[in-house]
Amino acid sequence: MENSSENIPTTPHFSLKKKERLCGKKEMDKLFSEGETFLFYPLKVVHTEISFQEPFLAKVGFAVSKKLFKRAVRRNLIKRRMREAYRLNKHLLTPDELSTKKAIFFIYVSKEVLSFKTIEKAMKKSLSSLAESINSVP
Repeated sequence: MENSSENIPTTPHFSLKKKERLCGKKEMDKLFSEGETFLFYPLKVVHTEISFQEPFLAKVGFAVSKKLFKRAVRRNLIKRRMREAYRLNKHLLTPDELSTKKAIFFIYVSKEVLSFKTIEKAMKKSLSSLAESINSVP
């Protein structure tokens, strides 16, 4: 096992707190009725602007289809991988100025369990794309 703790600082911005999670019915309804969608396989991303009091830039949610993965163990494994990929790469989302806040929902669309590397690669692409869309808004 290599010593990768030197590369990753242990600052609080690498956490994923409960307040950063998307968990209100009103927020979810607004997200899925007004949200824009794009796909970076194996992740489908739904996002929209939303207002909330917390000092975070985005509230996020993660989902894996019960129809595609019958066993909860597999669904939970994939959700853990998605959360970890987001947690480690959410710094890509931070623009220079915190002008807009987002609600983001990541949906896993692959029919097979993919490696963490593959999920992280898609997460990086989607977060970069989101950051560009946030920064391009006047």
